[in-house]
Amino acid sequence: MRTFKYKIQSHKRNRHLMSNTRLISQVHNHFIALSRRHYRIYGKYEGYKRANYYRLAKHLTKLKRLPKYAPWKKPYSWALQECLKRIERGYINFFERRAKRPPKFKGWRKYRSMTFDGTHVKIETISEKLCDKRRVPVAKIRLNKRM
Repeated sequence: MRTFKYKIQSHKRNRHLMSNTRLISQVHNHFIALSRRHYRIYGKYEGYKRANYYRLAKHLTKLKRLPKYAPWKKPYSWALQECLKRIERGYINFFERRAKRPPKFKGWRKYRSMTFDGTHVKIETISEKLCDKRRVPVAKIRLNKRM
């Protein structure tokens, strides 16, 4: 598996990405609170089943239909799903003692990333001549056919 990390410059075309990260951080914090509440209520019983990704995703689709959570329709659905997968991985690592603590709440200033696979993103190199000081080529990233 290959991973690439890109820094997105502040530009008026990227304003929608910043607002999306704020909404994704709200979703993250909501589902962390939901998972903690679920564990507090049902965790002491034998055969406890944690709130896994499929339960959380099902709940997310129900919440997006409500008028209170209407802004959650704005971010890319795959970014929200990846957020829920991160939460599930964090709880799995915690319960299997690979992590010291369960996932934490994050402020929107700390939550500055989106995770996605290559099917949603197309990277277009503008020109090899246009390089920054470190000789890194400048590229345009197209998310869901949008610059």
